[in-house]
Amino acid sequence: MKSELTIKKTVSISRRISWSFIALFFLTGIISAITETYDLKWLEVIIPFLGGISLILFVISVIMPGIFILLRYPWLAHAWNRGINPFPTSDTPWEQLSSGQKLLTYLWALVILVFMLVTIIEVIIQ
Repeated sequence: MKSELTIKKTVSISRRISWSFIALFFLTGIISAITETYDLKWLEVIIPFLGGISLILFVISVIMPGIFILLRYPWLAHAWNRGINPFPTSDTPWEQLSSGQKLLTYLWALVILVFMLVTIIEVIIQ
């Protein structure tokens, strides 16, 4: 079911997750610089926690389009991509996209999903 409300919510959730990742990533860097500069040992405990949450948000952000494709919801994958980066992804409804744009949505989502899964497996093995 391709309701406009579902698509808007998907774009909104995607955008929030992406911006949360960026904010936490920079906050982790700032806290790391502060702890090194002022030698605050107690603040070092927060850095891996914030970095881990940031990494999880990043992984969720990039693999969701592939998961939507595998679940056979390509219009949600397109909406999720629009939430991540609205500039290169058109806001044209899924039904009105050309077959080339649809193919790019499928390819981008599946390639990134496979790459992230291989990366996660590689990290776990090491």
